[in-house]
This record gives sequence, C-alpha cells and structure tokens, in this order.
Amino acid sequence: MRISLMMLCLVFSAQAQAVKIEMTHQDKNVQHRDYGSGVVLDSGLVLTALHNIKGEEKVFVELPEGLILSTVVATDKDNDLVLLKLAIAPDRRLRVKCGEDAKLDDKILFSGCAKGLDVRPMMGKIKAVKLNDSETRCVAEIEKFDEGCSGGPLLLEGLLCGMATGYIAGEKKQCVFVPVSVIQKFLLRERQEAK
Repeated sequence: MRISLMMLCLVFSAQAQAVKIEMTHQDKNVQHRDYGSGVVLDSGLVLTALHNIKGEEKVFVELPEGLILSTVVATDKDNDLVLLKLAIAPDRRLRVKCGEDAKLDDKILFSGCAKGLDVRPMMGKIKAVKLNDSETRCVAEIEKFDEGCSGGPLLLEGLLCGMATGYIAGEKKQCVFVPVSVIQKFLLRERQEAK
C-alpha cells in the first residue's frame, strides 16, 4: 500500500492534536486511575467528553511537556462536553482549528488513547449525520475505537469536525460524536459568559 505525503502529514497532525486525559479518584478507599482523550484548542484550553472527568474539578492532561494540571472552565451536560483550562499554555503546534461539520460518507481521521495507551491515529468514515430530530450526535465507523477514545478529535482535512463521546453498545467500531457546529456553539456561549 502506498501512503502519500499528505496522508503522513494528516496522521502526524492528528496524533499531535489529541491529548491523553488522566484522572485519579477515590472509591471505597481504593484509588482508581481513568483515561480519556481530548483535543487542544486555543489559549491553553482542552475540549474533552464530560464523562471523562467523572465530576472532578481538576484533572491532568498529558502533553509533550508532561502531565499538566487543568481545571474545569465550562460544561455542557446535554452534549457530554467539558472545557478545561491548562495551568500552562501548550505548544502552538498542538492546537487545532474548527472546520465544518462532516457529511455522510466523508473519510475522517480520528486520534485517541484507546485503553489509556499513547495517542494513535485511526481512519474512519461518517455513517450517520443525525441519530434523530432531537439528537445532535452523529456516528462514524472507526476501526480501533475503544475505551479511552472518548473526547478524541475527528478531523476532516486537518480541521476539527467533531469530538467522540462514546460508542454504540455492542458495536465498538461505531463511534458516537458531537459535530463541530455544536462544539462551536458551546465555545461561543462560554466566551460570552466569561466576559
């Protein structure tokens, strides 16, 4: 199989833009460590799935610089989104810009931390752009989507087109994601409230 330079650049880009979310919590005197994925936005902000942080106000984000403490800035329970503020600003090359919503059959690049391992890129394809009239989530087929991938970015031509929030029960290849248009509304609301 021949891989183009553009594909290698996109794979590197997706790998650089996804980050690992690490959270430790106490449950019945036993300490648990959970992992998820996230995506670095501008100004030291990280977007991830709300369920990844399990109600904690402070979580760690793994960057090339090491584990960086972050705090919750805003949440959207309906869409399973949370915005975290890093204690230090990350390298500019990690940041991703928002693009357009993906369309049916678009080929996308996803990157996430399956089972808490290092970030890895995966190819995917958009399978459904709306689950029903009241639902804002969409479905993509991603070959190796697994636990720990929630919060990872879906990229279309190098731009954010969505964020994974989980998978359909019994169908781990079927990734459920929030489209970028919903993410942009959430970010806009947060910026307006911060003023």
